[in-house]
Amino acid sequence: MNIQETLTKHALWRKQEEGGERADLSGADLYRANLSGADLSGADLSGADLSGADLYRANLSGADLSKADLSKADLSGADLYRADLSKANLFRANLSGAKDVFQFGPMPTSGRICIAIRHPEGWKVSAGCFFDYLPVLEERVKRSHNCHVYLGMIELLKNM
Repeated sequence: MNIQETLTKHALWRKQEEGGERADLSGADLYRANLSGADLSGADLSGADLSGADLYRANLSGADLSKADLSKADLSGADLYRADLSKANLFRANLSGAKDVFQFGPMPTSGRICIAIRHPEGWKVSAGCFFDYLPVLEERVKRSHNCHVYLGMIELLKNM
């Protein structure tokens, strides 16, 4: 797989031009890849190994990053609007300045790190195996452990 060729075809696909093709990098080994500033919006990166990758200021809006390994990746300044980060490994990932994403935790009752990603329909939250919209999380928290830290995070996101 030639990553540059994939990015070129993806750019054509994004512009709906001839020869364009959505980037399918699902399961790809992109360990420590330099993708700084890359436009991977809408790309399929599910299950990809992006550990240690440089994704500084990359456009990952609408990308499928489910089950991707993003441990120690530099996502600073990246655009993550509508990205699917369900079951993604974000251990020690740098999310500083990333757009449309907030990180909370570790949470006192579960020890989980919570990642909230802005979607057109509202905030989606990833916490352990949970990945759903904010109202669903609020209902579960109130029903199960009523943790004030979770509830504070929920209120903060509601007001953004």
